[in-house]
Amino acid sequence: MLMTPAEITGLLKERVTAFEESLSTPFASGEMADWAAKVEQAAEALLQVLRDELPPLRQQQFDTMLGEDPALEPRVSEIRTCDAENVAHLERLHKQLHTVAGQADVRQEAETALHERVQKLTEAGLHLVVEVRKQNTAVDTWIQEAFQRDRGVAD
Repeated sequence: MLMTPAEITGLLKERVTAFEESLSTPFASGEMADWAAKVEQAAEALLQVLRDELPPLRQQQFDTMLGEDPALEPRVSEIRTCDAENVAHLERLHKQLHTVAGQADVRQEAETALHERVQKLTEAGLHLVVEVRKQNTAVDTWIQEAFQRDRGVAD
């Protein structure tokens, strides 16, 4: 079923928030495997939106931007690159979370050894949340700029 741009944007915000909240949720001793599994699920749900739902919306946005102002092509290219980087980053995090979930589930003692790795994954995940939000703000800004840009044409 095709989603409207507003539905995709809402779903993206929902999934970003869910991912952020899962990352930010502290866990007690013996709960690392459950925490990692929940974060992995949230990462997978966000990845689905970034990889499957967002690209058609972005293409519409790019078409709108370039239709209004072809000089925005460098910005569109930059946004495409950042979107691809965000997907690749989340794919790597998702794989690492899967590994951590499996390792933490093996022995409770493994949690101590994995704690530093989990901390780094959490920081990387929260950094990604900020990047995805910044990216959406940039797209909104450049769409507005496409319509409001002064192109130097005199009256």
